Amino acid sequence: MREVDRQPWIVYGLLRTRDAVSSVAPSSVTLSMVMFCAFNVVLLLTFFVLARNWLRTGPDLKLTPSASVKAEAATAVSGY
Repeated sequence: MREVDRQPWIVYGLLRTRDAVSSVAPSSVTLSMVMFCAFNVVLLLTFFVLARNWLRTGPDLKLTPSASVKAEAATAVSGY
């Protein structure tokens, strides 16, 4: 039963395990994995830098909501 979940084409005789092995070099797999990890680290660091800057600056308190937003808020509050 476990083999059906892992390699059903091999269990049913459609493909042998030796024929299913990839011809990609191990160094290529290692390089692509390293590049994938490096890319994710760069994304994570970029997120932390941008989040830190966003948290340091805080919200812009000079901005005021438009009249339509104030009307919607008043309507929502009075509806209760």
